[in-house]
Amino acid sequence: MRRFVASLTFTAVTAASLLAFTGTAGAQEGPPPAGDTRAEYFEKNITYKSCSDLWEGSKFIIGEENPGDNKMSIDITEEDVPEGIELVGVVVKGGDGYNKYSADKLGEMPWLKLHSPYNKGGNIAAISHWFACGVETDTEPTEPTEPTEPTEPTEPTEPTTEPTDPSSTTNAPATTTPKPAGAVSPSDGSELPDTGANVGWMIFLGAALLLSGGLLLGVPRIRNAVLRRN
Repeated sequence: MRRFVASLTFTAVTAASLLAFTGTAGAQEGPPPAGDTRAEYFEKNITYKSCSDLWEGSKFIIGEENPGDNKMSIDITEEDVPEGIELVGVVVKGGDGYNKYSADKLGEMPWLKLHSPYNKGGNIAAISHWFACGVETDTEPTEPTEPTEPTEPTEPTEPTTEPTDPSSTTNAPATTTPKPAGAVSPSDGSELPDTGANVGWMIFLGAALLLSGGLLLGVPRIRNAVLRRN
């Protein structure tokens, strides 16, 4: 009897344990994790046409459809990115879902070992397709213009001539150059050299001779009378 009771108790405990394990397993069942702390997992299909929905303003840049050979991960380097483009994120699809990698979580390039999510069997699914989204950037960034240095003020030039002292021009006594004896002043013709001789009679005599000559030439009678008398 005791053995029967013990056997029945063991059977009940075992059944309860199995039910509890089954219930726990059912509660934990759900989409597998991304398997990468840099990625976000999503359980659905997606194509490169969804770039603008995943990252606003972006577009498809590079990608690969059915890479084959059960490819499990991809690497992206700067050489893979076209000039003038900045990648904003990558999508890696495999199994029943995809991993979404954003550039801010990936950091600087190269971006290595980007893979699809784990499948329900606990293994990383082979990649069915992947694509990268990006935005255009300026190909030739404008360099900032260096500020021009301020021009130093020009020092005032010193005057070339010294200022005239008013007192030296108004109060200075006038100087005159002494005239030599007998010289005639150019400003006054009345000053004649004093030789000590009286020349008044010579002037009178000359005038009389001129008058006499005029009379002789002008009056024929007087001229003839004078000629006869001689």
